[in-house]
Amino acid sequence: MSSLVLFLLCLLGSGAVVVAVIGIEFTHFSKSNNGWQAGSYQLLALSLFLGCCGLVAGCLSRSLGHVLAILLGLAPVELLAFLFYQVENHGTSVASPAAQEAALVQEEARVEARRAALTRAQLAQQAAIARTHPYTGRDSTQPYEAAEQMPSLTGSPEFAPTSRASYRALAHLLSRNATPHLDPTEPRPDTIPVGFTVGPYGGTFHAQIQYGEIPELGAHTRAEAAVLRAAAALPRLHPGRINGQPVPVRIVVAVPLPVAR
Repeated sequence: MSSLVLFLLCLLGSGAVVVAVIGIEFTHFSKSNNGWQAGSYQLLALSLFLGCCGLVAGCLSRSLGHVLAILLGLAPVELLAFLFYQVENHGTSVASPAAQEAALVQEEARVEARRAALTRAQLAQQAAIARTHPYTGRDSTQPYEAAEQMPSLTGSPEFAPTSRASYRALAHLLSRNATPHLDPTEPRPDTIPVGFTVGPYGGTFHAQIQYGEIPELGAHTRAEAAVLRAAAALPRLHPGRINGQPVPVRIVVAVPLPVAR
């Protein structure tokens, strides 16, 4: 068979496939069914498969003319398949923002689950410490108000003469843990002071809101509850010390809160 005859046969066949695909899409198109039809995919796949078989046969017979005739004759089918690919790829790229948003939601859910697991682990650790080292007697009822080395979150000195300047790292941690439990639209004070006792083993006890040098400015009950919840979930702190020995110390931390929107 000459290359010209093979080219004409491939061109007629590919033209018939293109007309058939257009007919299938036209007859089956509707608002509820606006995607490519399965029959169109099957026709294109069959045409390309037969073309590939012809190309393999041409290569094996070392007939460059037959290979070129098949490639040029199948050009309409190749162009239509490329159009299908481009349209499908465009649809995928349009849907990608929604997929990215779903992935972000799943990632946030995993992060929240991890935070909850860490919180439960911290509470279990504190409960185990409390059982192993009972915190009673003078330590619980009469803690020191000052010590040679005051308690801290980091182990470095954090105490300052004023509450606002003291325990900045601890205040930041309490604020970060309390913020998720706040209503962003609800009025609240910009700072809530919370007092608690840091035991000789680093546990925290008897947390309560303490308005001393910081006056109460319409403090909201739910905001105070969020701060108390954050204080209850604190990890073990570095205890206060007198003469090198750990002792219970009562401290007050000014917890900054985000401004309500």
